[in-house]
Amino acid sequence: RSSDLCDCVDAFLDWLTQNGAEARDVTFGEFPGRGFGVKAIKSIKKHEIFFSIPYSLMITTLSMKDSLLGSLVQKDRLLRSVPSIGLSLHLLVERWNPDSFWQPYIDMLPESYTIPLYYTVDEVRMLQGSTAYLDALNQNRMIARQYAYLHQMMYSHRDAREVVLSQKPFNYADFRWAVGSVMTRQNNLPVPDGDGFAIGLIPGWDMCNHANGVITTDYKDDEKALKCYAVDDFEADSEVTTFYGTRTNAEFLLNQGFVYERNQHDRMKLKLGVSKNDPLYALKAQLLTRLDIPTSAAFYLYNALTPFTAQLMAFLRAFCMTYDELKAKLEGSDEDLQVLLNPRGVVSRECETKALDFIQTRCTLLLKQYKTSLSEDEAQSIHPDASPLTREIVKFLYGEKSLLSQVIAFTQTQKAFLQSHYLTSSSNSASTEDANPDAGSSQAEAKTDVDTQAP
Repeated sequence: RSSDLCDCVDAFLDWLTQNGAEARDVTFGEFPGRGFGVKAIKSIKKHEIFFSIPYSLMITTLSMKDSLLGSLVQKDRLLRSVPSIGLSLHLLVERWNPDSFWQPYIDMLPESYTIPLYYTVDEVRMLQGSTAYLDALNQNRMIARQYAYLHQMMYSHRDAREVVLSQKPFNYADFRWAVGSVMTRQNNLPVPDGDGFAIGLIPGWDMCNHANGVITTDYKDDEKALKCYAVDDFEADSEVTTFYGTRTNAEFLLNQGFVYERNQHDRMKLKLGVSKNDPLYALKAQLLTRLDIPTSAAFYLYNALTPFTAQLMAFLRAFCMTYDELKAKLEGSDEDLQVLLNPRGVVSRECETKALDFIQTRCTLLLKQYKTSLSEDEAQSIHPDASPLTREIVKFLYGEKSLLSQVIAFTQTQKAFLQSHYLTSSSNSASTEDANPDAGSSQAEAKTDVDTQAP
């Protein structure tokens, strides 16, 4: 498929320039281990514009309304309520049309994708125990249900038959390709001369691969065009990348089909809650409310020197406090209460130890849910028969397990420090002494997924 894509590049670049787009000093090419991407023809300086893509070239939910599908979309509840499915059908109909305006762009799209829709049963099973497992199952289940609904509609609705089936029989393989194309490439776009947003595919720009950085793409309403500025200096013949946003590797794997090993924003979501059957529930809820922390919420673990957010540490402390400690805090000042958010604060040695024990136990249990160990993942990642899909899954699993292992090691270090520096119990208000030799300022909150409910 890579050689086929290379054959299409010249036609695609001609189509872009003939229709008002600018691809300044860039072309498209293959990069080892990265796949197809955008390549610098000569050096590009940071902040220079290298893509300008007119709105008229984008395949969007607006162009869908003006297409043959427009009347069908207006009549069907699924296509109205799930715009991405309507956009997928729009793309599929254009793919089947040899005279489509967008054919040079569609010819550049991959024939298959590495998202869970393309996994074998064994590959889905590899994700068991991970944050992505349930989402991978739901992705397949949802698309299968949507396909079944649309398949029935295609053969019972005259407009659907005339628009879609007149070109080619509607089958799951083609629908999966269209959904995969949209899922991996869709972006929110402002509506020209109007309010709100549409979703769409942006030819050329959407072929940039991801790297760490900041978002450097803007939409110019007066020019009705998307402008992309270089996030860094790029030398001639190097890959030109963009930043996809602060997504986790779970989100990348599920929605784009890859894992970025140097992801500065990777994190794991941990769902915790105080049981309403807890005898101290009312006091804990009152304390957490004053800290603006829900009694049941998603918290985050980071691959960082201090893997906890301030909110998670405060929740754990409140969760593990005794009756006397809770009463003392609630009767204290708001300033005294805020000390619970301090990663260096200590309510008492017992409370801090219980909090660390709790999170250590939780991470240990999560590690046991995986089907393979870290050493098995390492061996599988270099196995000569491993498929590209398998390698991405293994990279993802290795990253999650490594993060959990680092959290466990962190809690062990913290408990050892407490034992040596807090030899006697203290249930006084939280100390501001350094109870975390490695802790820095708390890290900004972000996203991803492990379903765990505290008892």
